[in-house]
Amino acid sequence: MSQHNKPNSSIGQEITERGKNLIEEGNQRRVVIRSQDGNTLVDVTATTAAVATVLFLIFIPGSMFWSVMLVIGAIFMKLRVEILREVGTGTTVEMKSKRDEEEEIV
Repeated sequence: MSQHNKPNSSIGQEITERGKNLIEEGNQRRVVIRSQDGNTLVDVTATTAAVATVLFLIFIPGSMFWSVMLVIGAIFMKLRVEILREVGTGTTVEMKSKRDEEEEIV
């Protein structure tokens, strides 16, 4: 059966399953914003960060202007944004950045 002839329920199940997988992957990643001296200012899951960003862009008037101002402020304050991924299973779970993984390879 071709993909276009599937019943609506199976297409809905595929969309639901894909959504669950995206949320699970987002919950395994964290967005961390650190100050210049290394203090953590924000530490949230990637899913939370994505939802907050969408809500900010939808509901805040002039959100594009404020987004640009926030980026300029972050650059001026020399903030560092890190995307960390959970590595490991069970009781041993580490958070690693892409840079950490590249250093292990070399």
